[in-house]
Amino acid sequence: MAETVGVRDDAMRELISSLSTLQATAPTWCAGWSAHELAAHVAAAAEERANLIEALSVEAARSEGRR
Repeated sequence: MAETVGVRDDAMRELISSLSTLQATAPTWCAGWSAHELAAHVAAAAEERANLIEALSVEAARSEGRR
């Protein structure tokens, strides 16, 4: 799981860093959001989901050990 998240993080960083200033500030279909803001939001949400999945996996493993 962590390896998959790392690959996605690297890909997102590469995408964001490849945007020119004009591209980064371009509007998106999400009203009021620039391309950079939207990409950062997606990256943060992915990291949050990965952290939640990891925490739930640890809790599930602990619960299995109690049985």
